[in-house]
Amino acid sequence: MSIGYNLIYRLEGLQHQGEGDVHAHSFNIHLDSDFARKAFQTELPEHVYDELNKQGEDVIKRINRNGFVPTPIYSFYNNKKGRSLLLCFTKTIGDACELGLDNSEFEDLFKKNSDKTILYSYHNIDSLSQKVSLLSLFVNWVDIAELLIK
Repeated sequence: MSIGYNLIYRLEGLQHQGEGDVHAHSFNIHLDSDFARKAFQTELPEHVYDELNKQGEDVIKRINRNGFVPTPIYSFYNNKKGRSLLLCFTKTIGDACELGLDNSEFEDLFKKNSDKTILYSYHNIDSLSQKVSLLSLFVNWVDIAELLIK
């Protein structure tokens, strides 16, 4: 039975796996390829870029009461017009704690037979607060991108 719409993203591995597990806080996000291509074709206005990073800083400060907030929080791919709306990676407090798109995933996005999704994968997530921060930052980006994509 079809519900009439496609999901923009799907979470993978978000369930908690126990503190003893080295990947206890790991997760990945599958983003719809059509949405990603549209985001890449959409120019990201400077004021929206600034607002996204301001909102991201607020998210990180609410979840992680201590620590240095990285700037910029969001990094985007460039297209022929300049900065696109396609998220390259987002980062939070911690040593290289990121959720991002690998270069091979980006390249696959524009092949004729590309998959239905591209994979945003975690890097160096050591705590629940980092996990929640990155997920919140990604969802915040999707919410804004959905409004801007025509």
